[in-house]
Amino acid sequence: MRKEAKENMNQTAIIRTQDALNNAIADHNMVIELKPDHPCGYPGRGLAYWELGDADAALADFNRYLELDPDAPDRKLINRWILQVTTQFPARNRQ
Repeated sequence: MRKEAKENMNQTAIIRTQDALNNAIADHNMVIELKPDHPCGYPGRGLAYWELGDADAALADFNRYLELDPDAPDRKLINRWILQVTTQFPARNRQ
């Protein structure tokens, strides 16, 4: 019984995390819809996509951010994230 309860709690935590990430994506979508040519919404949405395992969407958002703000002060960080995503999800395994 304890094992089942623990598995149930783990499933609940996963669902809550997924819900929070989906809510974050929805929030960033609103920002991007209001100002699609402003870079601010893309990194956060990219992180949420990455956490959900959607490497293609994450990479698209990180690259769009750098395209919109080529001199971004966090450019090195974003490039590191791009490298991590491509390492974690090789192209043949992406959606």
